Amino acid sequence: SMPGLFNARNAAMAATATALLLHPEDPTRLDLSALARFRGVKRRQEVLYRSPSLTVIEDFGHHPTALHETLTSLRARFSGQVLTAVFEPRSNTARTKVMQGGFSRALAQADEVYLGAVNRAEKLAEGERFDSEAVAQQLEAGNVHARFFTKNSDLLVALQRDTLPANGKPRVVVFFSNGSFDGAIAAYAEAAK
Repeated sequence: SMPGLFNARNAAMAATATALLLHPEDPTRLDLSALARFRGVKRRQEVLYRSPSLTVIEDFGHHPTALHETLTSLRARFSGQVLTAVFEPRSNTARTKVMQGGFSRALAQADEVYLGAVNRAEKLAEGERFDSEAVAQQLEAGNVHARFFTKNSDLLVALQRDTLPANGKPRVVVFFSNGSFDGAIAAYAEAAK
């Protein structure tokens, strides 16, 4: 019931490991009916609001591979809709330049990107810190509309102004953060309602 090839792979690996543990003599005996009832976990492609013109999703993604796989899944699931990715560089590695190139490549799958404030930016040297401006410029060069913000409250105002009320082509707004995004996720979902 979970969209995306990576979810299918995760389910297959979990089922295989369980089958080998419970029925090593014949792993095909494992009853897989529970997979059809699995509804996922909180904050993984969790739909917070849905209407014909707008879907708001929260995802715990904070690694380039997670963002890439989730955006690939959403692109297939919501074919033809505007895909808006909202990313907060928050985890200990996401807020550094270590995986900045990977984040740029992953976010390039969206139609538009809003980059939030680098969490605890003051604790990193400027040369080590995730460079939101550089990522936005790289995305723009690849024809992805991108904006960056030094305050998540400013991002929220701009996102609401740019996308609410939802009209025109249907849109998916997906928030990626391993935190609360300074309340922006909940505030946007509430405003959408």
